[in-house]
Amino acid sequence: MQLFKVGDKVRVRQWDDMAEEYGIVKRMSYDVVNTPLGFIEFLKPICGKTGTIAEVKTIRPDMQFVELIWDEEMGVFATCHFDSGMFELITKG
Repeated sequence: MQLFKVGDKVRVRQWDDMAEEYGIVKRMSYDVVNTPLGFIEFLKPICGKTGTIAEVKTIRPDMQFVELIWDEEMGVFATCHFDSGMFELITKG
C-alpha cells in the first residue's frame, strides 16, 4: 500500500481496482470495498477524481487515514476522511 504525505496530489482509485485488491463485502444493503474504512458503492462517482492530501494520521506502519481537499475538478472544496488504500499518487507534494 502506498503511503502519502501532506501536499501529495492523489486520485481516487477505480472501484474495480480496489475491489480486486481488497474484495467486496455486504454491509446492510450496500456493497463495500473492504479497505480499512470501507469504500461504499454510492461513492463510485468520485472514483477517478483528484485532490490534495491535507492531513495524514498514521495508524500503524502500513495504514494511514487521510483528509483530502478536493481540487477544482470536483467543483467544490471540501474535506473527507479516507484510508490510503483508496488512492493512487499523481504527484508528490
